[in-house]
Amino acid sequence: QPWWIDHAFYPQPEGWPVLEDRFPLVPMTGLVEMMAAEATALVPGTVAIAVEGVRAFRWLAVEPAAHPVFTAAIDATATAARTDGATVVRTAIEGHSRAVVVVAPAFPAAPAPDTRELHGDIEIPDLTRVYPEGHLFHGPSYQGLRRFDRFAEDGSRGLLESQPATGALLDNAGQLFGYWVACKVDRDKLVLPTSVDRFSFFGPHPAPGTSVECVVFCTSLDDVHARADLELLVDGRVWCRIEGWEDRRFQSDAHLFGMLREPHRLLARQQPGGWWLVREEWPDSASREVVMRRFLGADERPAHLARNPRAQRTHLLGRIAAKDAVRGLLAEAGSPGAFPGEIEVHNTESGAPYVTSPVRDWLAGRDVRVSIAHSGPIGVALAASGADVGIDVEQVAVRSETFAASALGEAERERFAALTDPAFRDRELTRWWAAKEAVSKALGTGLGFRQRDLAVEEVHAAATGEVRLRIGRHWVTSTVITHPGSTAQEEYVVAWTDHPHP
Repeated sequence: QPWWIDHAFYPQPEGWPVLEDRFPLVPMTGLVEMMAAEATALVPGTVAIAVEGVRAFRWLAVEPAAHPVFTAAIDATATAARTDGATVVRTAIEGHSRAVVVVAPAFPAAPAPDTRELHGDIEIPDLTRVYPEGHLFHGPSYQGLRRFDRFAEDGSRGLLESQPATGALLDNAGQLFGYWVACKVDRDKLVLPTSVDRFSFFGPHPAPGTSVECVVFCTSLDDVHARADLELLVDGRVWCRIEGWEDRRFQSDAHLFGMLREPHRLLARQQPGGWWLVREEWPDSASREVVMRRFLGADERPAHLARNPRAQRTHLLGRIAAKDAVRGLLAEAGSPGAFPGEIEVHNTESGAPYVTSPVRDWLAGRDVRVSIAHSGPIGVALAASGADVGIDVEQVAVRSETFAASALGEAERERFAALTDPAFRDRELTRWWAAKEAVSKALGTGLGFRQRDLAVEEVHAAATGEVRLRIGRHWVTSTVITHPGSTAQEEYVVAWTDHPHP
């Protein structure tokens, strides 16, 4: 159906040729309407009066179009009729969602509107900015919010307009709830629906153009989930009552949330010395997938998904840092605005990273070279035009004498002992190791190089806390950063090469 493109999660540059990168999805409410339609077709002469136990397990992407849901019917099985004349139909879209649809010869009488009150007030947002500025990702077919009447401490009230698109009106009710959550909380503002206990219907679907009042009563809001009851009224009469609508909150700080809305912004942050740092602020797998699809295009995702989950985590951090290092370099050169998907990061057979921009060639004539490193929740990168660069990051940890012997030559071990306070042995040994890794990457020696083949010949400490090391003709700057660990602050050494003349 043509309107699915207006339920695409990731905006891309105008004219972007890969529809899959926009990630058009069938909304959960669209699945509900499709399953309800299948149920009434299975039991002729009935209407759907309720949909219960709605569970969404996995996003149903429209693209690639060969997805089985678009070539096979929804699985629906009718069970025994109930004493009130209704029939229960169990429906499922295998691997994606399931629900129980209750069908009957006619709709029940509408109940009186819910008399619960909303308490307190929070600032009502400017509706005119919600869709144009990407606060909600929905395109025209799913843009049914027409007025915000109240944002309270425990819910919201507004006006919707029924749209022709499948699932649009119920999705608009979910938008009112989801956007209220985003205004209510300080972080993890991104929410998407995962389940609904029950939709109850008391009349046919309002015709396109019909004004529909919607009220949201939040019943629970914690670090992971938000739950609410909703009611939709036409001319003061209850058309639909929704019980137990549950949204999943995806982990994202304000910086990430802003970048998801405005993808030309950078997620990694530039550091003194010109290198780029990204810290993982989305440790759960669902949130990580949201970030992954924002940064990796269709040609990059297969290599990422072929890795095990732990390797995917660090691989993604490295790709984010590298793309933002390149996008930052472009911005410094007067060409800002590249989306993450417009920069691709690949590896040579020896493992060295390189960048391309095949769709819209941002890199034409620039000879951009990049180096990437990652460790645990940290990703770093360094980019330059016309010069080989190297960067490494390593967690400070206890290093055995065997490790020291493999990393340092005999003369180096004497120099290391003379320069190093024994209290900081492990940190400084990690520093020397990281510096050698950075130089190895700049030299392009690959994974097979021996640490002992590169000798640290000079070490100079600066008042800023940085330490500079000379390895052959290369100067390396290093610094120590911290990151909260499971039990204490973890230390990481970052080392990067100066940019030699090309």
